Amino acid sequence: MKYLPLLAALVVPLTAHADESKIAKAAKFDYLQIRLKTESRKELAAFAKNWREHPVHVRIEGHGYAKDEEFSIELGQRRADRVRDYLVRQGVDATYLTAIGHSRAEHGRYVDLVLEP
Repeated sequence: MKYLPLLAALVVPLTAHADESKIAKAAKFDYLQIRLKTESRKELAAFAKNWREHPVHVRIEGHGYAKDEEFSIELGQRRADRVRDYLVRQGVDATYLTAIGHSRAEHGRYVDLVLEP
């Protein structure tokens, strides 16, 4: 229940794992793109607003999916960076955020937020 206020801030229901620390697919992207979709910006803005009342460290895990492994990791990192930058513009303290890129996750067009104690 520790993270419930942050989870409740999200406009569209997302997959929350049993430990309530991981919000799956918190931001979505078009194929091979790093531009945040409009619905993702709205969800992240709501998350940031609630974060300001309940600050917690967040690991941003960007996923990329392409035939080239190196490109996939770079794409995942750029997506994670894009979400981090957006959250900072929304008032989240950058020192609470860590952005990490991954490759070849299933469908790979999203970013997960992992809430850390």
